[in-house]
Amino acid sequence: AAVVSQPAWLWLTRRVEKRNVWLLYNAFNAVTNIMFVVVGEGDPVLCVLLVFCNGLPLGAQFLTDSIVADVIDYDEFLTGVRSEGRFTIGQSLLPKIVSVPAATVPLTLLVFLGFNEPDESGRPQDQSPRVTTFIKVVFFGIPFLCCVASVALKASFPIKSETIRRQVREGCALHMQGLPAVDPLSERVVHPIAFSDAEQLEQWRLDHFF
Repeated sequence: AAVVSQPAWLWLTRRVEKRNVWLLYNAFNAVTNIMFVVVGEGDPVLCVLLVFCNGLPLGAQFLTDSIVADVIDYDEFLTGVRSEGRFTIGQSLLPKIVSVPAATVPLTLLVFLGFNEPDESGRPQDQSPRVTTFIKVVFFGIPFLCCVASVALKASFPIKSETIRRQVREGCALHMQGLPAVDPLSERVVHPIAFSDAEQLEQWRLDHFF
């Protein structure tokens, strides 16, 4: 599904502002996730169909990297330092940290709630209503609410147009020439940061560890 949908997402970004497509991708992910609550026992066709629909937003994951690149550009404009490493490491490390408790805690709680393991032949066993309800709430309901909250938070992302992105890049170029530039978001004049030798050494030392 992700392979099929990626060209469509790319086509959409060429016709609609990238930030708006990014928000649509996150909202689409939330909607297709909560739809799994309607799947009941003995609905393999519906389940496979919803899995396909849920995979469609994955084709737009490249938009997250593009948005992070915009943030890196703006950070360079404000600080005078290019910090791809900090942002990309944080972008990849934080989901891994969250995934550990997100994967282990619900499975542990399922055991306490009385989850019935498959028999020796691998045949699934009937589950109690509290187990099925827990699965729907934890694996579909809570992720849906988190996605909705993330969309609401991301809606305030201030780099909303190619004009702003171009002004940020032009501001970085002016700073490299030692000239001030207007911040396209706050509309205040930002002067390039000049480090003393001691400050430059300290910056390099911190860059080594962070």
